[in-house]
Amino acid sequence: MIKNIKEKFPSWVNDTDTNYTLCLSNDIDSLLSCIFIKQFKGYDISHFYTFNAIGQVRGYKHVPNSLIGVDIALETGKTWDNHVTMLHRNDKANPNSANLNAINKISMSNYFDKFCGSTLLQILSYYDYDISNLSEEGKMILLAIDGTYIPFFPWKIDFSGTIRNYLKQMEYEELIEVAERHTQAEFKELIYKYNLKENIYINENGILETELDLAGLSKVFLMPIELPKDGFELLTEFEQDGVPLTKGNYNITKPDGLFSIAVTGRDYYKYSTIKKKGELVC
Repeated sequence: MIKNIKEKFPSWVNDTDTNYTLCLSNDIDSLLSCIFIKQFKGYDISHFYTFNAIGQVRGYKHVPNSLIGVDIALETGKTWDNHVTMLHRNDKANPNSANLNAINKISMSNYFDKFCGSTLLQILSYYDYDISNLSEEGKMILLAIDGTYIPFFPWKIDFSGTIRNYLKQMEYEELIEVAERHTQAEFKELIYKYNLKENIYINENGILETELDLAGLSKVFLMPIELPKDGFELLTEFEQDGVPLTKGNYNITKPDGLFSIAVTGRDYYKYSTIKKKGELVC
């Protein structure tokens, strides 16, 4: 990642004094992000979040202010994320969000200027991970996660130039070349091959499960891609909802008790609020 962009990220991403732990969410972007953060920083997964609830490893003793959300659009607290969280240009983003869209103040007002790539790519770029050692399929997977490849095949709106610019800022120009070597159908086939759209969930015994092809992904990335083996216990339950937006409405306010929020389209946002409070740790 180029220096002037990297300098805009919150300072905690370079903290070497705190023994942080990670909150995993329910998809491949979060899982691979957690695994690479573990490789770069040594942090373990202690929590698991969906829009409905957050839980922690059984028996875990939480230290306040030591948890990092991963691919979670937290309203407050430390998080690596890629979502748009500002509703309008006068809104405020979470200052502790390591997120190009928060840093660049992307909202509904300039929605098509957003970084439409994964949390994983931001983490790899920030910590200077050399993707040149990955196979062609590995690089394609990086583009497939969270649909980073999609803008290269414009339909109604062409923002292929936007993703190219972001990838250049991230010093991952070779991913542009990878995208240009392949068809949209090839990316879709890859997503199907590794079940990349499958979710992670907790079974009735509190153990995480998934239909993601973790064994296949482990071979591609030449490292173990695994779920935590620990059991999880419920901490806090949430209610989730979505609200349509009207362009130019700068008076809209966010709901009370907000835990996470993401603008999921130019005219719609989704959020979670506390339903049944336990120990809220983020």
